[in-house]
Amino acid sequence: MSTKEIERARIIPDVVDGLAHSKVQISASFGSIPVVLGEHIAPKDSSSKPTVTISGTDDHALYTLIVTDPDAPDPANPTRGEYVHWIITNISKGDISTGKEILSYQGPAPPIGVHRYIFLLYKQASEISYEAPGARFHYKVRQVADKYELGDPEAIIYFVSSK
Repeated sequence: MSTKEIERARIIPDVVDGLAHSKVQISASFGSIPVVLGEHIAPKDSSSKPTVTISGTDDHALYTLIVTDPDAPDPANPTRGEYVHWIITNISKGDISTGKEILSYQGPAPPIGVHRYIFLLYKQASEISYEAPGARFHYKVRQVADKYELGDPEAIIYFVSSK
């Protein structure tokens, strides 16, 4: 995904400041339904944990995957955003099953409007001991990236969902 597409979707600046120039790619699907650049997936179709594929990774690096919704509860008034839907850290060789699931996947349940569900993949400088957030609401990816020195995400994909 290009930086222009991320900016058009307002992921930059709403969630992150930039996108690392990387060869890493991420894809996800809910059964036979792929996550395609901002296309709509109904909550009933995205309620189960997606299959995530990561390619182009550095075999000696570790990665963190975060799925977040910056639009909670209402995209016009996101007073409870970001809402974090999934966190996995210390992923090796692009295989998410090798990582540590910090927060289990929770599917979309947008109460009002069309929400963005953003998959962010970060390259870690080293193994991290990630502290699970106390709540899913008011999660701030920028603060987490700063705290764990993750920098800009290596790859981003997203879908939208509404009732």
